[in-house]
Amino acid sequence: MALLVKHCKKFLTHSHLLTDSVLASTWGELGEIYMYQANYEEAKKAFEKSLDLYKNAPSEQSYWLARSLEGLGNVYSELGTNEKAKRPLEESLEIYKKNSYESHPWFARASAWLGCVYRELSDHEKAKQLLEESLEIYKKNGYENHPWYARAIGDLGSVYRELGNYQKAKQLLEESLEIYKKNGYENHPWYARVSAWLGCVYRDMGDYEKAKQCLEKSMEIYQKVSLEDRPWAARTLAWLGCVYRELGDYEKAKQSLEKSLEIYKKNGYENHPWLARALGWLEGVYREQGDYEKAKHAIEESLEIYRKNSYENHPWFAWTVGRLGNIYRVLGCYEDAEKYLKESVEIYRKNSFENHTWFAWSLEKLGCVYREQGNHQEAKTLIEKSLEVYRKNSYENHPWFLDSQENLGNVYRDLGNYEKAKSLLEQSQAMYEKTYGKGHLNTAQVMMDLGRLHMLEGGLETSKSFLHSALKIFQENKHPQSFECLEMLADINMKVNPPSDSLRKEAVTYLNQALEIAKTHFPETSAHVAHVQAKLNTYSPSAGN
Repeated sequence: MALLVKHCKKFLTHSHLLTDSVLASTWGELGEIYMYQANYEEAKKAFEKSLDLYKNAPSEQSYWLARSLEGLGNVYSELGTNEKAKRPLEESLEIYKKNSYESHPWFARASAWLGCVYRELSDHEKAKQLLEESLEIYKKNGYENHPWYARAIGDLGSVYRELGNYQKAKQLLEESLEIYKKNGYENHPWYARVSAWLGCVYRDMGDYEKAKQCLEKSMEIYQKVSLEDRPWAARTLAWLGCVYRELGDYEKAKQSLEKSLEIYKKNGYENHPWLARALGWLEGVYREQGDYEKAKHAIEESLEIYRKNSYENHPWFAWTVGRLGNIYRVLGCYEDAEKYLKESVEIYRKNSFENHTWFAWSLEKLGCVYREQGNHQEAKTLIEKSLEVYRKNSYENHPWFLDSQENLGNVYRDLGNYEKAKSLLEQSQAMYEKTYGKGHLNTAQVMMDLGRLHMLEGGLETSKSFLHSALKIFQENKHPQSFECLEMLADINMKVNPPSDSLRKEAVTYLNQALEIAKTHFPETSAHVAHVQAKLNTYSPSAGN
């Protein structure tokens, strides 16, 4: 490829001997080479030079002009400026049609690239239509084993993934990789991209080890071709960060996501939706580490970038505003939580995402808010609806399903149906331990919920055992959720009738520790702070209880 670039540049030094049409087509070919190398800035310059030269030959409406327009459109898309990408790609298709090229592979390629633009703009149905049309044309031309076909089928796989059809996405992405292998493309950036998307599908399906393997393979390729500081590598790093977070490796997750943000900034992507997405995932790391202020800041920054890009009705905005609602829920600010989660649900509905797992996640968290506010029937309805959507997506073994199942158990517990609650919570505990191990924060959360249940049933010793186990995990991870375990341990002491002075004293010690944690991690207006303070006032010896 480097030799081809050298020859093209050498040829262009004789520009005084060449017509504008020849120069234009040569610059176009040079742009194609740069594009193949993923050198998009140089490709952009070459295609723009080509198009400038075509302006001097206004009668020139050939497919060569269409190819330069097509190339420029794809480069704009690769650089993340998808609105700018649409116009040259649409112009390209018009010229191909004028030249009766509707059944030509170049027309198919332009259609596929336009499909990618619509995917990035979240018009998934239009993207799907264009990519499927592109594949039909490739098939008519016997291109089923060509890299262009592999790219189009991989892009179609990514669309199915965003629509939540993970099995179909997986099938298409695996087919794409097979074709790339047949063409010796195992170390090409296009292969890296598809490998990363396949990793995302595995992540979406809850298979984090396979996800990690695919994403790390993608990063290896980017490093081999010296593209580790480009936006697609940043995107892969962000996805990898999510996987590390799911696996409980928060330091690696934080490191990957922060590196991703750094690369985006180096490439002038400070206000790009991809950077906003990475910030949203970084929120998850901060939140799970109990750093709620940093989590809230990351999410608010993410939303601000989406607004700059007019993404207020985009599923990514819905996903992010849902996360903001969830932070407010964790902080005990339920009115704000309800407002943002309702906004998230509404945007998903506008995008016809009612059967998507993201919609299910927001529904479940909104249900949790209603439970905390004492509206148990509404909570039950929403969480059951959430589980129904997860089942439609075969998510029965996914952490989100387990989370919903656990929270439905908590609703049944609050409604006094302890047997149903216990069944759901124990199922979640077994799956969490199988997926994450016994020392994971998710396992600690369900153990704490079981501790509360046994306390309500009067099994105080069993309750204490669960709560001490959960407390140990939270404390080892320096997680503020430990405040809730301490609060419940105080409650157990005070359930002894009558509580001895030593039990009361220990209960007050637990509550003082809980209050200190709550005041450190939650705002003054948080229901958590008020709740612990009220109990401390009640349980302290001076209260006379």
